[in-house]
Amino acid sequence: MTFDTTGKIIYWYKENKVQIYTGNIYANDITTGAPEADLFSELQYNNMITTVTLVSSDWSASAPYTQTVSVNGMRASANPFFWLADTNSAAVANAFYYIDIMTTANGSVTFKCLSSKPTVNVPIIIKGR
Repeated sequence: MTFDTTGKIIYWYKENKVQIYTGNIYANDITTGAPEADLFSELQYNNMITTVTLVSSDWSASAPYTQTVSVNGMRASANPFFWLADTNSAAVANAFYYIDIMTTANGSVTFKCLSSKPTVNVPIIIKGR
């Protein structure tokens, strides 16, 4: 059984089927055809959370500005979400909006800013691998 970080979504595997309960919706017997180990592995990857900091001095010199950070377990085929970690800084919140694109590779993530780059360090949360 796997919980997301809110503890509200529950996934479990039973007889080649996924059971999903969100607290409001119960989807029973969704056929997957995947072996149990593969199913749990995929759910585990999708629920992994990592925090990275994009350092202002590590952006490339010219547009599009890029920065690559290591993320243990990241897969090139992943499609994770990212968002700004908690901050009380308006400068950091504004800098976050310069980030336009995130791409994945095995073991890393690359962020791109198409026109302007952050001039402050930006803490990022990444969910999924």
